[in-house]
Amino acid sequence: MGITITKLKPSKVDLKEVDIPSLVKEAQAMGRTDLTYKVIRSRLVRGWSMEETLKRTAPPRKRQSPRKKGAACAKSKLSEVHVIDMLRQLRSGRPISEVAKKFGVAPGTVYDIARGKTWKPTVAKNGGPIVTRNTPQLAAAETASEEA
Repeated sequence: MGITITKLKPSKVDLKEVDIPSLVKEAQAMGRTDLTYKVIRSRLVRGWSMEETLKRTAPPRKRQSPRKKGAACAKSKLSEVHVIDMLRQLRSGRPISEVAKKFGVAPGTVYDIARGKTWKPTVAKNGGPIVTRNTPQLAAAETASEEA
């Protein structure tokens, strides 16, 4: 195969003269699966030679470990006990804003928990979401608590 392209100035690259699919096959034969058609084409337009592309590109990174969720996350302000207590308070009619202040989180965080968008396993174990999409149950609970 041995196709090589010398370094060209970006203004003088004529992609019609370059057989990019054969360059992709050559890169894959060398074990460089990260060099796709799009990557090679963009580098040729920027003036890279094929040798530079092969040398300067690092092999694909290993996948990161899965993200920790819930209380296992180091930045979590809430624990499972807090979330269960939040759900109890919301079901009893307490407004979102009060619950948020009590636990030191934003009202949007409490609303996401009430909808089951976050803390899904905990919410599911404890009666499911309070608010489903387009259902004004929580708003009705808030107005009921204001009237009392």
